[in-house]
Amino acid sequence: MKNKSYILMVTTLIIIQACCSKEFIVGDISRNICFLDKTSGYNLLFGVNKVYNKDSIFVRYDNDTFYHIVSIPYNSTDTFVNVVFNNASTCFIKFSNNDVDTFSIQYEEKTAKTAKGICRLSFNEIVSLKYNNVSLNINEDPIKVYKKN
Repeated sequence: MKNKSYILMVTTLIIIQACCSKEFIVGDISRNICFLDKTSGYNLLFGVNKVYNKDSIFVRYDNDTFYHIVSIPYNSTDTFVNVVFNNASTCFIKFSNNDVDTFSIQYEEKTAKTAKGICRLSFNEIVSLKYNNVSLNINEDPIKVYKKN
């Protein structure tokens, strides 16, 4: 009887672990960002006064050696880009070869149950975001970043 209970318990744990390995929580690793000219307030990536090509904006994470293209959300009203921070504490955003700025990101690890409610998993949530050492309002969507042109 003792062996049957042990086998049942081990089997249950294996099944739960198998279910948990297929579930995940995405977490909070990106933000919609609108880059505006610090003086005029004009959008630097979209519109008639744009300065940069929105398709040529790249981001590099911490110690990566290469840049990734920044995405334009499908629901964007041609005013912002989506920057994925990829759980990195520092991201470099490149507008051109001579124009690279820095995001500093702090996260807090949270735990929550998955959609099925079976597993409890950890994920990161952004609690602080700075652009060139200037704090940004992480609750704004999109976040407005004022950049010297």
